[in-house]
Amino acid sequence: MVQIDFDKIAKCCYEFYDRNILIKSKPAKNEWTNLAAILVTKDHINYKVLSMATGSKCLAEKQLPLNGSLVHDSHAEVLARRCFNRFFLYFLLHIHLASGDSSIIPKSTSLKREHEDEETVIKRLKTDENIDDIHRTGAKCVPNSLIQDPKEQGVLYHITGVVRIKPGRGDPTISMSCSDKIAKWLVLGIQGALLSNLIKEPIYLDTIVIGKCPYSEESIQRGLIDRSKAYESHNSLYKLNIPIIGQSKLLFKDSKLAKNPEAKDNEDDSELKACPNSVCWTYGIKTKPIFVLVKGLLQGASLKNNKKNSTNYPPICKYSFFSNFKDILVKLGKDEMLIEKKYSFAKNLELNYNQSKIEFFKIYSDWIRTNQEKYYSFTIE
Repeated sequence: MVQIDFDKIAKCCYEFYDRNILIKSKPAKNEWTNLAAILVTKDHINYKVLSMATGSKCLAEKQLPLNGSLVHDSHAEVLARRCFNRFFLYFLLHIHLASGDSSIIPKSTSLKREHEDEETVIKRLKTDENIDDIHRTGAKCVPNSLIQDPKEQGVLYHITGVVRIKPGRGDPTISMSCSDKIAKWLVLGIQGALLSNLIKEPIYLDTIVIGKCPYSEESIQRGLIDRSKAYESHNSLYKLNIPIIGQSKLLFKDSKLAKNPEAKDNEDDSELKACPNSVCWTYGIKTKPIFVLVKGLLQGASLKNNKKNSTNYPPICKYSFFSNFKDILVKLGKDEMLIEKKYSFAKNLELNYNQSKIEFFKIYSDWIRTNQEKYYSFTIE
């Protein structure tokens, strides 16, 4: 079995972040953010970052445009995946053709600390049989579901094993939690519906590395793997892919834990706030390889200007991906397939992927499905 150095992978990401992300795009002193990246390796010794993103925000449903021109979910994991898919679409177009559940974990009754460079840091979290509480997740149970969090004291606050939506601020979102989405990627791949039309097999994650934070192997196993074990597909391409999962001992310097080791689960109890911006980076892209999102828009853009000109749209929004997809079909000489066709048509074109997705949702029956008639009924102008 291949021995994975989780610290080496985390260090590669953190050093890349330090070298390539401008200080003005990073969180302020009183702000924190999450970091995610997708790397490629041939030997588990040398790693190359293909995509990287930061972020922890999500748009409410009422903020969503009908033409796919904004990025709905700006959590780091989701953006890193979208940046990876941007890399893949770009590669196909310009190179190839030219030539919250798993965050509900036990909270120990005490933290062991040690002094290091005159700063008090969390050395490790000790869990034992006397657990009397759990770490809270901001992700909410799906509205109108028969199963809801009891919100009682201690370990009875949350119910585990259910799908959740990201909370948003005020108005509700329709975006599922990141652990739900990663569970989906482990079955259907990270390439999504559009790319499934262009490649022969799904793209699965081989390894998942989690940075230093409150961590429970049991909770990760439950949230990402165990819930999907009932998945059955008539298509041999799509299956539950079980990656190597581990934690690094290295701390991301702009994380909530690094900025304030004493921060509580509820950020409102602290002066520390989540950074409103998200930084997105994609390998090999000539135009806007790195950009910043604010409320689903490119930084500096306005909703008014965004509606007038598609060149203002984020490169990883639905509209931009659909446009890239159509450009690839033009080069393949198959663009007549999408003449006057809507985004929903392209999303549903690959039968194997979509049938497997139907089988997946039989397990996750409370998953909030996007209203395709409302949000996927746009065309490329």
